[in-house]
Amino acid sequence: MSSSSVLQPDRDGPDALTTDDVVMWLPIQLIDEDPNNPRQSFDDAELDALADTVAEKGLLQPITVRPADADGRYRLRFGARRLRAAHRAGLGEIRAVVQFGGEDPAEALIEQLIENEQREGLTTSELAAAVDRLLDLGLSQADIGRRLGRGRDQISMLSAVRRMPEPIRAMAASHGLRTVYDLATAWRGAPEETAAWLEARGSERVTQAEAKAFVARLNAGQAPHLDLLATPLASEAPSVDETPPRSPRASRRAALPAEVAPLTLEVTLRGRPGRVRLASVTGPVESVAVELDDGSSLRVPLSQLKLVRIRPG
Repeated sequence: MSSSSVLQPDRDGPDALTTDDVVMWLPIQLIDEDPNNPRQSFDDAELDALADTVAEKGLLQPITVRPADADGRYRLRFGARRLRAAHRAGLGEIRAVVQFGGEDPAEALIEQLIENEQREGLTTSELAAAVDRLLDLGLSQADIGRRLGRGRDQISMLSAVRRMPEPIRAMAASHGLRTVYDLATAWRGAPEETAAWLEARGSERVTQAEAKAFVARLNAGQAPHLDLLATPLASEAPSVDETPPRSPRASRRAALPAEVAPLTLEVTLRGRPGRVRLASVTGPVESVAVELDDGSSLRVPLSQLKLVRIRPG
């Protein structure tokens, strides 16, 4: 089946038709995906389901492409999921809107971002990469925020993703912006504590509430390593899809084991070195006895201590 026609605009949005747009049936093998498409990850199960629908009912909405180049190939503008589903459904031709006219790279990327977000949200890493490209193309953070309908503070956080430590940056593919930004802030102030906390918790399972509570403890000057005694291992941590955790204090109380092996915590109290000995834990720990190197001993709240090292015995 092959035809071409001109359609009048009948809807709003980045892929709205104009009188210069031509709808044609194109050989699917002549269409290349845009390597600069902000969406880089696709769910195979969702593509299979969409392919089944396409095979049964056809493609109800055409994709959008740029005109053929010197080699007779078209470049996709909108509809990567539809194009991939059509490939899986075994279609030989696909209905496409061919958009003529000039193309500004920044404008094209803005439109792709809007189109993707209207259909299915992008990941934090995909949004961050797109913001980086727009900044490189000369747009300001204020311009990007205005064009995308997002606050300037959010654009600023997205632009900071590329400067985050690699373990935090890797989380942007599966976690929300606020979570990775909070953890990057924690890492900047306390890299060893943050790395240890993520390893114990399991970075792929960290929730926004947990990240926020961890940063709050750091800001309060508490010793984050003490939470390793009360934090479940990654295999035991609640899934991000489960009910949000209770307050940090309540979660800590529920997770405390009835007993732990004897431990010595090497600490400093306002710059003075000392140690805390833990033989057993039967409830929430709010304060501990500290043996200072000068021979004195006193009981102080945990919040006043800075943890240096944990060793057995």
